[in-house]
Amino acid sequence: MVSIDSVLEAADKTFSLPELTLPIPGAQWKERIHALEDANLPQQRTMAIFEMRCWQAQALGLLSLSPDEIVELIMGEPHTKAYTASTEMEFEYCYNHRTDSVEKRTINTWMFERIAKDSPWYMPPFFPKLKWRCVGGALDYLKLPIPAGIIFRIQELKKLRLFNCFMVFAPEDAWKSFGKIDPIVVARISEFATDEDGDTLLKNGRQALYVIGKWQ
Repeated sequence: MVSIDSVLEAADKTFSLPELTLPIPGAQWKERIHALEDANLPQQRTMAIFEMRCWQAQALGLLSLSPDEIVELIMGEPHTKAYTASTEMEFEYCYNHRTDSVEKRTINTWMFERIAKDSPWYMPPFFPKLKWRCVGGALDYLKLPIPAGIIFRIQELKKLRLFNCFMVFAPEDAWKSFGKIDPIVVARISEFATDEDGDTLLKNGRQALYVIGKWQ
């Protein structure tokens, strides 16, 4: 498990460059994608493009973490339950890399909980005791002003036309009022496979999250 300091240090190093430029994929990526296209394998081709975009993000120096790892970095311990809430948040910026266009989109809120299993109240016939809840969602819904440094980093990344959207992970109380733990801001790369007719297959989607800074 990486430390929060090493993740933030990597992000600081990326944004200390005089100018961010999109890394150019090598010939092996293009050959692989063209081969899958010639073989009429649209799902595999779409996922190859996703992996190429992830390579570009990593070449920028950003570190990729799973939602579980991000939550553990913030809360100091792993969650015991993850789910998608029915609550939707409207993301002001969602980049559609297939059409090279920016659009608004509603995305379900990500929820992470930890049940206090070390508490005697965890055992039956008592109800499990919730220790904490962490939320992942749109920046605009957090009840805090977006730091100028984070705005600058997001604007720089938008120019690359690489990341689909930007999210923030924070303890639940930070979404309602000022919290004691600084939230983590991430850039997200998403991809969904398509069938032979070009229809999106949501169940075969993949995503990658890259930490771009701390909300402070």
